[in-house]
Amino acid sequence: MLLLNACELNKDTNSQIMEDCWHDIRIAVWQDLNGDGIWNASEPPLKGVKFDVVSGPVGEINGGPSISDKEGIYLMDIWHSSRCGNNSSETYSIIASSPDSYLPTTPNPVIFSGNIIQQVQFGFRPIFTMKECQHEIRISAWQDLDGDGIWGEFELPMPGAKFNIIGPFTEITSGYPLISNELGRLDVGIWHPGSCYDETYTLYVEPSDLYSTTTTSSIIFSFTPMETVIKFQFGFRSIPNEKEFIFID
Repeated sequence: MLLLNACELNKDTNSQIMEDCWHDIRIAVWQDLNGDGIWNASEPPLKGVKFDVVSGPVGEINGGPSISDKEGIYLMDIWHSSRCGNNSSETYSIIASSPDSYLPTTPNPVIFSGNIIQQVQFGFRPIFTMKECQHEIRISAWQDLDGDGIWGEFELPMPGAKFNIIGPFTEITSGYPLISNELGRLDVGIWHPGSCYDETYTLYVEPSDLYSTTTTSSIIFSFTPMETVIKFQFGFRSIPNEKEFIFID
């Protein structure tokens, strides 16, 4: 029987000692809303994406499912039966399974050969197949007494302000007539057939002889995939009455 020392190789044999490789990879996955392959600060993580190690003599040693958490993170412990580092000739890859209604915006799978990677990121863009668009717009109006365009602590809501919305095939489903209530609030539901996200809308204040706006009088906007409600504020200031008042004793 031949005994091999773990630190030496017997020159009289063709036997070789295998050096197992153990290392960790941090996998991050996010909702790439603009599809540019870069995780921007405004883009949220994506929970529930499943990962697998494929190709080559590689195994994963984590316990439990290989799924991203609510922060879009999964820590993968992997093993393969060869030397770690740049001298390794092994090729392996990590693949992220595309969730329903998402498409990848970064390379998938990510392939490694002869080196150890500490971190991998996967981006996915939502696929929207809505047959109709339904969203809500929340408008707040106030009496901007000092005309600075900022709703001050002692400035009151503005009831009776009139608004209008125009857009492609837009139908107002709630909030009509578009007039702010006693709290200065107006909640408007809109609908049109097809997807919302490539369309542009205009919200504007109806002209009045009683008040003028201290903020912009019209706003052009579009919906984004993550928005179901959009909020806007408008400031108003009374127009002085130029009529003379006659007092009768």
